[in-house]
Amino acid sequence: MTTQAYAEYQTFSLYISYLPVLCLGFPAGLFVRYGGQPFETIDKAGFKSANRLLFCILTAFFFLFLVFLTIWPSRMLLGITICIIPYCLVCSYQSLYQAWGDFGKSNRTQLLTAVVPVLGSFAVFLLSGALEAESFIILFMGVYWLLALGILIKNASVTAGVEAPSPFCKINWDIWKTGIAVSVGSYIHVVIRSLDKQIVKLLFDTTDFAMYSFALSLQSVVMLFITAISQPLYHFLAKGQFDREDYPVLMRCLLMLGACGGVAYHGCGWIVSVILPDYAPSLQIAAIYFLAFPPMAVIYGLYVNLYKLHRHTKVYVIRSAGVLALSLLLNALLLVCRMDVMAVAAATVSVNYIWFFADSRFFRQVRISVKDILFMAGFVSGYLLSLRISAPLPAAAVYCLWLGLLCITVYRREVFGYILKRNPGT
Repeated sequence: MTTQAYAEYQTFSLYISYLPVLCLGFPAGLFVRYGGQPFETIDKAGFKSANRLLFCILTAFFFLFLVFLTIWPSRMLLGITICIIPYCLVCSYQSLYQAWGDFGKSNRTQLLTAVVPVLGSFAVFLLSGALEAESFIILFMGVYWLLALGILIKNASVTAGVEAPSPFCKINWDIWKTGIAVSVGSYIHVVIRSLDKQIVKLLFDTTDFAMYSFALSLQSVVMLFITAISQPLYHFLAKGQFDREDYPVLMRCLLMLGACGGVAYHGCGWIVSVILPDYAPSLQIAAIYFLAFPPMAVIYGLYVNLYKLHRHTKVYVIRSAGVLALSLLLNALLLVCRMDVMAVAAATVSVNYIWFFADSRFFRQVRISVKDILFMAGFVSGYLLSLRISAPLPAAAVYCLWLGLLCITVYRREVFGYILKRNPGT
């Protein structure tokens, strides 16, 4: 893609990320209700009724956006309107698959939505010699519509002949009340994660936005590995497979997983320098962003799941709103000092570290110890040291050695002790 086309595609992605709010929190309530239960054991009549209500909500918003489209005609708004039903439906079921413990379907859905638009776009490029944003957007819409139709057909076959109560019954209302509070907190998280991108979109030019978005795309590749651990974790927590004394070790495992992002940065740096040299300026932004992975792994992998598990919805919303306000304040302060996209990246990383330490005080079982501070200090210093090596592959090797020594030195007793506890026969 040209820089202009890539910026247009990233603008579409930014607006699409806000669409799940149109579900009005109902899928979040279903996620909490079904957490830890296999699909085979749930009440099919209630499930059918809940599906009807979700479809009614999305259809109502679809027609509302059609009205907006007649008033403000726009290709971007047209694409977003077409995506409302399939995107929200697929996202809802992706979380439900994890609540049911059906990780195979969850992984296949995530793989299809990630890979098909990329491979299709590559085919378009090979055939035409060019790639516009519209091609990727059409492929994106196509794969989500196919998956959504598959979900609707599957649901119809599973619940065929089942007598379901009204979509507006009391049970669904109770689910909705639970989901609204959880969803408000989750939506604030979406705004927090996209705030920096929105700021860059508003305050900087197209090239800066494209480079910043590309750096975030590199980050999102690594986030796939973190979400692959964090999202299914709720299912196991809800089933009681982890005791409260396991929480500190889970936190440390997530910290180590996040620290592996430093290796991924150097891998991304090598790929960009060889294949996409035009986007090399984005590596400076990505270098800052990859510092945030350890706290992000704990925040989204453990803290958010514990808020949902223990029904701390009010605290979840209040603390999320506080983080959003802090993010706005830090971005404003750093942009006053330096009007540059690097300031936006630095503010975002700082917010994640403050968030990590602040929420640890709420969950007493996940209190941060001196060891955890030493590990994070070692991660930051080792990662920054590796950035001083200009060649990506030697830098990755040095960082891997540093990280291995750091884990063995700081967390050896906890990790190996936990493994022996979970597998007493070994």
